[in-house]
Amino acid sequence: KVYFAPLKCSPDSKVAVKIMEEGKDLTAEDVANEVNLMKAALGHPNVVQYFGDAESSTCHFIMMEAAGGGDMDAYMQSDDNLALFLGMLRGVKELHDRGLVHRDLKPANVLVSSMCGEGATCTAKIADLGTACSMHGSEVGVPRCKEGEVLGSPVYMSPEAWDGKSSRSSDVWAMGLILYEMKFGHLPSLIDNAPSSKHVERRVKNFDILADKDFKTLPESEWKELLAGMLAKEKDARWSSATALEKVEAWGAGSFADRASGQVPELPACFGKPTG
Repeated sequence: KVYFAPLKCSPDSKVAVKIMEEGKDLTAEDVANEVNLMKAALGHPNVVQYFGDAESSTCHFIMMEAAGGGDMDAYMQSDDNLALFLGMLRGVKELHDRGLVHRDLKPANVLVSSMCGEGATCTAKIADLGTACSMHGSEVGVPRCKEGEVLGSPVYMSPEAWDGKSSRSSDVWAMGLILYEMKFGHLPSLIDNAPSSKHVERRVKNFDILADKDFKTLPESEWKELLAGMLAKEKDARWSSATALEKVEAWGAGSFADRASGQVPELPACFGKPTG
């Protein structure tokens, strides 16, 4: 559960407090991993910022940036969706540049800084790093990516993720599916509404973006190029996050890219500084 809480030393400033109860599905190590992953991603405007953590006899608390705009589910068909998507890509590339793989990208795991619309500035924030891992294993306390781990939300998992071989390319696949949802208002029909995880796995592994009926209705355009590059079935043929970001930056120049900027929030001095 996540709650917004005012700071005692500055009541006008709020943080989000994630409360996690330790039990069979959550260990102290899980919490430490999430905290260390958030610390490893400090300092980027498109990644939710960590401010501190604490614990009681039964619960763990992580204090983080308060994003008052909800999650991306509410903005998938909004006028701001492409600006938010660009911010998401910037955040994902930052994680990848730091050697991290998110492994569970989906609209519900991307927060928005404030309510969009009517000229308001809103920024996408990559959140929920609990399933992330390091490709290098060099960051202290950050779990290393291990072959054989099958993690993620089934409909957003890439073909190789189902085989326990998640990588940066798997994050790009998930971002490609989010872009597909923005364009068509739904996930690919072959993947969506499968009756079980096993059916999802089979459908994902059989999915070919070039044969998708909605994709084939698109004229040659940035949409078509991006979807084909980000949803290539073979991970070695799939674009990197850097290539996808470069393409979207060029596409949005002079239009939605101007609305994609954000800032790293600063708390009042009375709260102190997070340490990475």
